[in-house]
Amino acid sequence: MAHDFNNLLMVFQGAMEGLKRRRNDDTKFAATMDMMAEGIARGKAITDRLLSFSRRSNQDVETLFLQDRVEEFKQLVSQALTDRVTVRIELDDNLWPVAVDRQGLEIALINLATNAKEAMPQGGRLTIRGRNADTTSGAFVTLTVTDEGNGIKPTDLDRVFEPFFTTKGGKSIGLGLSQVYGFANRNGGKVRVDSIEGEGASFTIYLPRSTRYEEARRLSSAGPVGLPRRILLVDDTPDTLAACKFALEAEGVQVITASDGVDALTLISTDSTIRHVLSDVMMPNMSGLELADRLRRDYPEITVVLMTGYSEALEAGVRTDRPVVAKPFAVNELVSAFGTRSAGVDNVVAIRPAP
Repeated sequence: MAHDFNNLLMVFQGAMEGLKRRRNDDTKFAATMDMMAEGIARGKAITDRLLSFSRRSNQDVETLFLQDRVEEFKQLVSQALTDRVTVRIELDDNLWPVAVDRQGLEIALINLATNAKEAMPQGGRLTIRGRNADTTSGAFVTLTVTDEGNGIKPTDLDRVFEPFFTTKGGKSIGLGLSQVYGFANRNGGKVRVDSIEGEGASFTIYLPRSTRYEEARRLSSAGPVGLPRRILLVDDTPDTLAACKFALEAEGVQVITASDGVDALTLISTDSTIRHVLSDVMMPNMSGLELADRLRRDYPEITVVLMTGYSEALEAGVRTDRPVVAKPFAVNELVSAFGTRSAGVDNVVAIRPAP
């Protein structure tokens, strides 16, 4: 983790130096901005995968079509392999949608790829197959990861998902496959292993078919969306508050700021025109969750969206029906969270698409 984060910091260090020296070079400026945007996405992915190891809840569920992520999956697992291992991905085009924790799925695939690499020290082929499966226990999308390695002893098959169980001695701490097991169960599915010793192993993750897609498709076809024209922004970290304010104002949003939940309630009590609040979760004096509860009780007409870099309460499984966006986020991610539509509405600003 330290290695990966230091590499990302080097991206921003180099970009900062380059921008100082080439302020009037539009081509270099655009390329540097693209590089920084990619660095942000990579940093967020690293943090999300790190948190996935300790995740006790399943609040980050997304509805996905796995067949749309073939290249993403291939790049993901390739990073966990050596050049001696080739990757083949075969996902049916008609896979049903699944509602899963995307970061949990990614780390599960990384763990299975790492397990396959260790089973094939001389190299081989790793195959990922995706199929629809109607079973007696329900409709599932299956992801099967197969290697050509040493296989698993019959006496070990029932133990491979146990935490800290490993057949690799000091080379492994035995948590990779237990994470896969936990991910599958947390998302309403299951995982099974099949192996013939000396001929490789197959791990199949069963993910329940999602029924959320039709609702999401109806919402997405309801017309152009926008942001509220006026937002109360609440965050106790001055730099974060300033950065969010700058980004929202660049889209034409009028932003009022508060440093914590108590300050926000004071502003709301004196300004009856505040109708939308974007609040951090972890704050002193009053958390964003507590602020949302107070606003529901005293000002039910106010829309609240929460934002967080990390919340121990949410990670522990505390539920909220308020939308939660994860930092860092792009402004356009707030559109669906606020649920506003721009057609003919005076108090909404249409968000500009990213260049």
